[in-house]
Amino acid sequence: MHYEQIAQHLVDIYQDSFGGKPSGRYRISMKHLRRIAGHRRVFQQDLAQISKEMYQLGYSLIDMESFCVVINHKTFVHYRRYSDVTSQQDPDAGRKSS
Repeated sequence: MHYEQIAQHLVDIYQDSFGGKPSGRYRISMKHLRRIAGHRRVFQQDLAQISKEMYQLGYSLIDMESFCVVINHKTFVHYRRYSDVTSQQDPDAGRKSS
C-alpha cells in the first residue's frame, strides 16, 4: 500500500464539493476506503499508517469501526480547553448530581 497516496486522496476528497457543501469533514465507509487503497482488506495497522500520513498533512483519520471520519486539525483550534486551572477552580463543574 502506498500510504502517502491514500492519505493525499482522502485529503483531496475533503477539499471536494459534495453532499451540499463546498468542502469539509466527512465519513467514508470501509468499503470505499478499501477501494481507494486498492485492496480487499484494510487492516488495523494499515489504518494506523494512513492516519500517520494524514496527521503529517494536518488531518485526522478517525476509525469508527464500520466507517472512518476525516477531519482537518484546524477544526479543533476553537474548541474550549480543560486545563489544570479549570479543574482547580471547580472540580465538580459540569457534573450532574445523581
